[in-house]
Amino acid sequence: MVHIGKLQPNLGSFLKNAPRALFNVFFMPHVFMKQSFLSWLSSIENLLLLLMLIITSLHLKIKNRTVPLFWFCLFFVFFTFLLIGLTTPVYGAIVRYKVPALPFLMVLMFLLMDNDKFKNTYNSFIKRKS
Repeated sequence: MVHIGKLQPNLGSFLKNAPRALFNVFFMPHVFMKQSFLSWLSSIENLLLLLMLIITSLHLKIKNRTVPLFWFCLFFVFFTFLLIGLTTPVYGAIVRYKVPALPFLMVLMFLLMDNDKFKNTYNSFIKRKS
């Protein structure tokens, strides 16, 4: 179970609970929690998403922010994850409910990533290894 703060019918309560809700959707369950095998698989999925977000943030491309698809994906993922985090108190349900937004998150990350910069980094890493 996830502790969700009690929402009041005002904007202040919504804004107060929003960061915790987004944190729960993006990072819970995490690898360091005592959990079952299926929950552990979900935590690996969250770890891979976090890794992809870090890689994307290291290889940002600013040009594609004017593309309407970027804004659609950004708002769809943000509001879907926010709604899930504010209303769902069970980790298993959070994992299931966020599945429709994950393809849009991937598209968003690919729109933000500079492929040339990523290829250069990857190639230099491979050359150092050999």
